Amino acid sequence: MAQCSRCLIPWTANEGTYLMEVDRVLRPGGYWVLSRPPINWKTYYKMWNRTKADLRAEQKRIEDIAESLCWEKKYEKGDTAIFRKKINDRSCDRSTPVNTCKRKGTDDVWYKEIETCVTPFTKVSSEEEVAGGKLKKIPERLLAVPPSVSKGLVSGVDAETYQEDIKLWKKRVARYRNVMDMNAGLGGFAAALESPKSWV
Repeated sequence: MAQCSRCLIPWTANEGTYLMEVDRVLRPGGYWVLSRPPINWKTYYKMWNRTKADLRAEQKRIEDIAESLCWEKKYEKGDTAIFRKKINDRSCDRSTPVNTCKRKGTDDVWYKEIETCVTPFTKVSSEEEVAGGKLKKIPERLLAVPPSVSKGLVSGVDAETYQEDIKLWKKRVARYRNVMDMNAGLGGFAAALESPKSWV
């Protein structure tokens, strides 16, 4: 899940590049939550010193970009809208063609240059199959090697590297109670945070 709560990121700027970045790292079936501008513009347009038409157009543009990314708007109430990325491209119904990224691996998405292109889904054989593989449920997922890693789809990362990352972060989090690291890399950081004694 990715969330933007009053983050004021211009989601529609640069041809939707910022939403494309969220899409790049969002797993198939993952959620994007947007709280506030432009959501609930009918209530706040005066406070935001913007016209109804401007805010309506901005929200429509966000929804159009989301659709081009194969996201479905699942919910909107009050200040919050929730979008869900489809699980594969077979369930995607794009009304217009998109510029697809030309990178080698569709699951190799971390630490890349920002591009104005849509990351393609990993190929699947049926509409029910989750692109890249289905994840285990929480809490097993915290320590499980993701399918994209076990299938060798992530460049430079294998199951052993992934497990070492978990061990590294467990050690770090055990020593510190207030952790903030923008270079957490793999899932070990999240796995180490299952302790209620840690703050992020």
